[in-house]
Amino acid sequence: MRISENTSLCLKLRDRTLWISLVCLAAAAVFPVHLAFDSDQPTELIPAALFLMFGLAFLRATDVTFDKIGRTCAIRRFEVLRVKRTRLAFADIMGCQG
Repeated sequence: MRISENTSLCLKLRDRTLWISLVCLAAAAVFPVHLAFDSDQPTELIPAALFLMFGLAFLRATDVTFDKIGRTCAIRRFEVLRVKRTRLAFADIMGCQG
């Protein structure tokens, strides 16, 4: 995660693994094109399927916003099939106590 904004009002963190997905999905697209020219090797679709699976597994993005004035934390998480939003008060967040 990296800090995208830090003001007296809020702190915004951002986590992106979308570039990994783009690389994997591009590699998955190359194997079927290669297979079109060499059709006697259907086993070459196995790496394409693996790259597709890894591309979809890493397709996620997370934004966390800490509202310093309202004392809330808003989490927005994009995954493969959905966008999930969560809002928590600072008092509801429990950390490690040691």
